[in-house]
Amino acid sequence: MRYPFQCTVCGRQFEVSRPARDSAADATCPTDGGAAVRIFLAPAMNFGRPPAATTPDRRRAASRITDTARPGHGLALTLRPA
Repeated sequence: MRYPFQCTVCGRQFEVSRPARDSAADATCPTDGGAAVRIFLAPAMNFGRPPAATTPDRRRAASRITDTARPGHGLALTLRPA
């Protein structure tokens, strides 16, 4: 994972790649070797955006299931072509 840090000496912001188990380990600035503190950012939110293009349309998919194939009844699902 990548973790953002900021140097306490020069103020440069940089990222460090390391395993999640080492996320709390200290880091040093790649420019001047000064101590760096981890920056904690708010997660990116997706308010007001349309859903992702890969989100399946459940109503359309359900309408393609044939009458002979019902989920949960031990029968194989058979889909009609879209």
